[in-house]
Amino acid sequence: MDSSDLRVTKLGGFVRVTAEQLLDAGIPLPPGMELPPRPPLYRRWRWAALDAVRRGRERVGFWIAGVDPDDLDW
Repeated sequence: MDSSDLRVTKLGGFVRVTAEQLLDAGIPLPPGMELPPRPPLYRRWRWAALDAVRRGRERVGFWIAGVDPDDLDW
């Protein structure tokens, strides 16, 4: 090379990665990044039942009000 200087710039970056993405890629999890335990089955069933009741109440309320929820942007 000639006498000109060679400049090198080092760049760094940060990208958030979930534990599931690391496990899917086959990379071991770093210390302190363990997955939280799954909630018990009875609790997941309870959440699903409560969500179904909420959706049913909304549908009945829309039906009583005579409003189609698919036409609303909410």
